[in-house]
Amino acid sequence: MGRCAYYQAIAPRLLDRLLSQPRLVLGVLALQRPSPEARRAEFSAKLASLTEARREQALQGFDRLLSLRDLDCLAPDRDREAWGLEVLRHEGFSAADLAAEVDIEKRWHRLHEVLERLTVAGSEGLGYAVVGGTELGEDLGYGPLRYLGPELVTAAASGLQALAEDAVRAQTDDDYGFDYVWEALVTVRDYYALAAGRGFAMLLHFG
Repeated sequence: MGRCAYYQAIAPRLLDRLLSQPRLVLGVLALQRPSPEARRAEFSAKLASLTEARREQALQGFDRLLSLRDLDCLAPDRDREAWGLEVLRHEGFSAADLAAEVDIEKRWHRLHEVLERLTVAGSEGLGYAVVGGTELGEDLGYGPLRYLGPELVTAAASGLQALAEDAVRAQTDDDYGFDYVWEALVTVRDYYALAAGRGFAMLLHFG
């Protein structure tokens, strides 16, 4: 099973706090996550639109997810996430210190290959925008979290914005290959532009 790539813009003040205490990483990643009560309410609202048979299937799936979360082997992560959230909220951090997370599923690998072959005005490849950055904290299952500071985010945003569609197409084999890469590139490009516009840093991780 391949890895999916996730990106989350983060306020410099929150990144500085995370750098000072990397064990807060699970709390940081959970800051924008809805509470269990909110998730249950959303799920209940969606159930109402399903047929009775589909509703029963959905309930069984939801129960399985809840039982997986309660596994003893996940207890340390649950405890550390709850501790991190408590610390960060007590110190005044909130979901406003993050932008909504985006992901490009498994397309990161092909996009990275294309970006490494492209240069803008003599600069180095832009692959670091997809899988670069400095490692932070412990292994989250597919490696540690990575981060790019605000300066690198601004540079990446500028470089990605300068990429021409024809240049990207020339690095792909056919229309399907181009669409596969281009959609991922647009997602990453626009997200870096949003982060740079807010003066944010960037977190990258796989899951």
